[in-house]
Amino acid sequence: MTTTYYYLLYQLDDTIGYLIWFSDKEDGVVLQADGSVPCFSSTLHAHIYATTHQLAIQEETPVLHDLDIIAHWLQRTLSADVDCKEFLNAWNLFDDIAVSVGHTFRADDTETHTVYEKLFWGSNIPILTPPGEHYTPVWSDDELLLLRAVLAQGLTLFRSAVALVE
Repeated sequence: MTTTYYYLLYQLDDTIGYLIWFSDKEDGVVLQADGSVPCFSSTLHAHIYATTHQLAIQEETPVLHDLDIIAHWLQRTLSADVDCKEFLNAWNLFDDIAVSVGHTFRADDTETHTVYEKLFWGSNIPILTPPGEHYTPVWSDDELLLLRAVLAQGLTLFRSAVALVE
């Protein structure tokens, strides 16, 4: 399989940033020589980096990963107000970063499988959701606590692994 590169757009702390994400046998994010994940304030800066490192970026509009939603949800008291699509996108991004930087991510735990499945099906992905159907998960307190732990771990990993490059 050939590695395919894309711009990944995110928002955190009311700031927009870009990573270079790749898809291959295992998905991940591009790393710098020091093992950190380079982040860019614009696609222009990301393009310059990609060109310098001979990474052919696929031209497609990146989907926003709104990590502010995650950060704000983590600051609230335990809440079943879960945005399945945003939480699933963040979970997958955190997992890809963890794999790339060589960290173990709690999301790989068999204990989290049910929570991940609820996010996945609760995202109601059009190609997988029959017409007229809609799944809204019902969350137990234990599941919400587990979701909180996974997302908090992922956000901490993101903050420690990502470094601005200009």
